[in-house]
Amino acid sequence: MVEEVINGIKYRLDAENLTAEVTYKEDYEGDIVIPEAVKFNGVSYRVTSIGDEAFASCKLLKTVAIPDGVTSIGYDAFSYCPFLTSITIPDSVTSIKDNAFSGCESLTSIVVAEGNSVYDSRENCNAIIETSANTLICGCQNTIIPNSVTSIGNRAFLSCGSLATITIPESVRSIGDYAFVNCESLTSITIPESVTSIGDKAFQGCCKLADLTISDGVTTIGTFAFKDCKTLTSVTIPSSVKSIGKGGTFQRCTSLKLVQWDAINCVIETVDSEGNYYPPFYNISSIKNFTFGNNVKFIPACLCCGLSGLTSIFIPDSVTSIGECAFEDCTSLKAIAIPESVMIIEKRAFTGCKSLKIISIPSNVIIIEDGAFDINPYITIRYDGTVKQCKNRYGYWGDVFYGRKIYCSDGDVLISF
Repeated sequence: MVEEVINGIKYRLDAENLTAEVTYKEDYEGDIVIPEAVKFNGVSYRVTSIGDEAFASCKLLKTVAIPDGVTSIGYDAFSYCPFLTSITIPDSVTSIKDNAFSGCESLTSIVVAEGNSVYDSRENCNAIIETSANTLICGCQNTIIPNSVTSIGNRAFLSCGSLATITIPESVRSIGDYAFVNCESLTSITIPESVTSIGDKAFQGCCKLADLTISDGVTTIGTFAFKDCKTLTSVTIPSSVKSIGKGGTFQRCTSLKLVQWDAINCVIETVDSEGNYYPPFYNISSIKNFTFGNNVKFIPACLCCGLSGLTSIFIPDSVTSIGECAFEDCTSLKAIAIPESVMIIEKRAFTGCKSLKIISIPSNVIIIEDGAFDINPYITIRYDGTVKQCKNRYGYWGDVFYGRKIYCSDGDVLISF
């Protein structure tokens, strides 16, 4: 294959099949009309594809006319063209790769020609929909998601910085990875009950997102799904959530103050494939209040670790166990009300809570693992049961209270073995 510039457009020419692919050139600008065929050295080549990054970051490009005969549009083919306002996809196109039109700030109109066998723009939606899967694969600031769409594809609105509002209909079941990444003008989003999964980094970088509703029905929230949503002040995790992907879900949400955790049976993965440690709210110092819903059965490992500004937690009497490192390094936490329902406090659950003055242990607690608390001379340890109950239990309490006096309901006891 050879590459040649013909009438201002660069092509990769395939002499065997007599086809041409439009390829990258730095200085595309203005209005570009791609012909159906080009001639080189007297030989005619049919233009059948627009290659990867062919027009990427061409800041002076205004319009591109795509001819009938083009069957594929490559990765990042038109990404980050700030003045590209409209797209018409001919009926011949059967393959559009990821990010083909990402970051086109001025894009307001997307039309797929009638008769296309793979894609459509049903109901004048200003989007590209993969017809057979009912998946929206590319949208813009004027997109209206039709009620027939069942999924929002990976990167569908990636870097659509002008997107200020979008309504996700009840027909949608999933939101793909990177679906709304860096939609910097997006201020409000409601994820309906029909959606069961939110992909990795789905809303990362939506820096003006202040109003977020995650409806009961979502079961999976991906890694870094809401990372860098720096305007978000509160969030409710619904009871339906079963897993939060390898942590970092709300990393660097620096305005987040209130968390309502209603997830009944949620598993949190805090280590990614490279061994990096990212709990979902890790090190967000702005969080002051963390409340657990009345049906929560256990507090997952590492859930609140590193919340240095946390001053208030409410643990309902439905909770039976507090997970490993659950409140580690919550340095502003001064008191803990552990309900009678709790039977197990895992290791390092409250390690590093330097402001704790009083620890109250309910009589029903059976196991307290090593390092569950940092014990210093200024902490008062209270046990709601009797001295006899305490002596029967502290064999299951590791070395947590070794050498310390515990104040019981009918006296006090010095823990020793």
